[in-house]
Amino acid sequence: MVVDYHVTATAARGLEGLLHKELEHLGWKELSDSVGAVTGQCDIETIYRTCLGSRIASRVLLALTTVKITDAEDLYRHVIEFPWQEHVSLPRSICIDFNGTSDEIRNTHFGSLKIKDAFCDWSRDYFGKRPVVDKKTPHLRINAFLDKWSNLTLALDLSGDPLHKRGYRVAGVEAPIKENVAAALLQRIGWPDSFSPESSIVDPMCGSGTFLIEGALMALGIAPGIYRSRYGFFPWKGHQSEVWQSLLEKEKLKLEAIESGSVIAFGFDKDEKAILAAKSNMEKAGLSKVINVEQRDFTKHQLPKAHMNRGLIITNPPYGKRLDDVDSLYRLYSRLGKTCKDEFAGWVLGLITPEQSLAHQLRLRADKKNKVYNGALECEFYQYRLSQSTTKQAVEALDQASPLNESNKVKASDETDLVLSEGAKFLVNRLLKNQKKLSRWLKREGINCYRLYDADLPEYKFAIDVYDGNYHLQEYKAPKSVPLEDQQRRAKEVVLAVMQAFGLSNRQVSTKLRQSNARDNYRKLADTQHRQVVDEYGAKFEVNLFDYLDTGLFLDHRPMRRWIRENANNKRFLNLFCYTGAVTISAALGGAVVTDSVDLSKTYLAWAQRNIQLNGLDASCHSLINQDVMQFLETSSNQYELIFVDPPTFSNSKKLDGVFDVQLQHVELIEKAMRHLVPDGTLIFSNNFQKFKLDERLSTMFNVEEITAQTLDMDYARNKKIHQCWRITHDNNK
Repeated sequence: MVVDYHVTATAARGLEGLLHKELEHLGWKELSDSVGAVTGQCDIETIYRTCLGSRIASRVLLALTTVKITDAEDLYRHVIEFPWQEHVSLPRSICIDFNGTSDEIRNTHFGSLKIKDAFCDWSRDYFGKRPVVDKKTPHLRINAFLDKWSNLTLALDLSGDPLHKRGYRVAGVEAPIKENVAAALLQRIGWPDSFSPESSIVDPMCGSGTFLIEGALMALGIAPGIYRSRYGFFPWKGHQSEVWQSLLEKEKLKLEAIESGSVIAFGFDKDEKAILAAKSNMEKAGLSKVINVEQRDFTKHQLPKAHMNRGLIITNPPYGKRLDDVDSLYRLYSRLGKTCKDEFAGWVLGLITPEQSLAHQLRLRADKKNKVYNGALECEFYQYRLSQSTTKQAVEALDQASPLNESNKVKASDETDLVLSEGAKFLVNRLLKNQKKLSRWLKREGINCYRLYDADLPEYKFAIDVYDGNYHLQEYKAPKSVPLEDQQRRAKEVVLAVMQAFGLSNRQVSTKLRQSNARDNYRKLADTQHRQVVDEYGAKFEVNLFDYLDTGLFLDHRPMRRWIRENANNKRFLNLFCYTGAVTISAALGGAVVTDSVDLSKTYLAWAQRNIQLNGLDASCHSLINQDVMQFLETSSNQYELIFVDPPTFSNSKKLDGVFDVQLQHVELIEKAMRHLVPDGTLIFSNNFQKFKLDERLSTMFNVEEITAQTLDMDYARNKKIHQCWRITHDNNK
């Protein structure tokens, strides 16, 4: 009778989906995924096939029991009373892997010691002998997992050593990639199934040869576990030696059948020790006939013409923890990208690195990007489909980037224009420095739209904003003393620096000339209809980087939108000069019972309507009012608990009876708005006129508190005058 066991396979975080597919292919049933693990049912032969043939799993765990514990003594009692004799014979040595904590067991080391003591005491009582503890090569490895509800699962580790330890690595290099992670990345990029049988695999910085060996094993269909001499299921009483040996012998026959002359993998490395290590590992794996490695700079490769057809380049290049010289690293990645573009058109490139700024030096646009963990190190795996040299694309990007008018249009007439000047090189370094400085904060906050650069270098007076992978470049108007030729040269250098720093295509860059810092200039510049949806704390906003001077989302107001969202619950909200309604969306998502948004522009109210639809909001609760703000305040009788006022600096719209000047008219504006604020309500007043001064009379009428510093995130640390902001409330004593 075939018995199905309850088994869990673990893997590096981010690889659960690939592991699920692999286990399904191996014959597992009733699969369920969790973080770093997949659980299912399988018989003994499938367990063996998994230990022998899984390329992605780290461990295979056989569940024995799950019990609820109340405290440390209860943990000890459950372990010592468990009938271990039904599952294992007397072990010479043991190791306990303990994961998880609860209110009762708050330290994994303590939990591990408690289980070790209980098991050793059981062994003494049952066999008359205590096993020794061996953390490196134990005879028996027990896995314990404690969830937050105090449920303890005890399991036998059937793999023994982690499965990434294939058994062929006899020599290593610094910072290698784990074998199962390498195999997972090869699978993710489609090797070998998505490539022709004639395709080659190339690692330009092969180190000890992990990608090459794993790629060859996959192409040949050889199980990676055939080199191991020991598994964790050997002391298990359910082990069936005949079944295991039969499977093992079949796999070994595949290795013996390898013929010479059929090279499928090529590796290069400048380091002699790395090449020697790779050759030793290839020989141990029995793959010397199908893998060729050379001590050579990849840019000077001499691949046989027969192998220059479409194939796969995959590599784990050096990064910060492996080389100290940042400039050398930038040059290394840049040369790698250029060689791939110029000589490997039609190939696929895969690259793993923990440093985004290094990947940008390839100057390629990634088709896919996935987070992956190589041990504890968080990395990104980039996939590129290499077309013809992207130098031509760079020229097109400079010509097609969308400026304000033809007189300021950035032109690149030929490829010689693409050489970075010394000034542009400084700009590239500043951009990468800024990106690195912001990266941890961006990741923590989940922000993908932010200001990267704001005239940091005097020669390059640009504001550069990132909108989820697309770049919006605005040039501040230069003094009349600066010749037009110099302006055009600098603009060209900024576009080129941004493209080269982050590996962008023409579709990802927009350039404009900002005449002033005022937000009154909303006129249309183009008609590309280039709409993009971005996310901010779960809110969705439509932006357009090409057709208008501004994009539809003021990034500096991000903290204010967050505050509005956090304080809008069960309140009536009024948004004056609402623009595209981004603040309204934040209020609505924060639970505002009703919102009124007022603006004189039908174009921007239509945009606000699309934002409402994007976020799945009930339009009947969110009114969009096409009216002059002053007229609305005079004619409306509505009352609100929360009001946001963000007027332009100046407006002379034809729809106005006269003109609007925020400095001259802000007292009247605020007075009228405060009449619509309930006694315990809050009004937020903001504007971006740098010379603006709040009239002191307002402090005699209301409680006025400046909150500008609280409404700026760290991406605006260089430009703390991007806007000014006040919180205004009624003072019942005035």
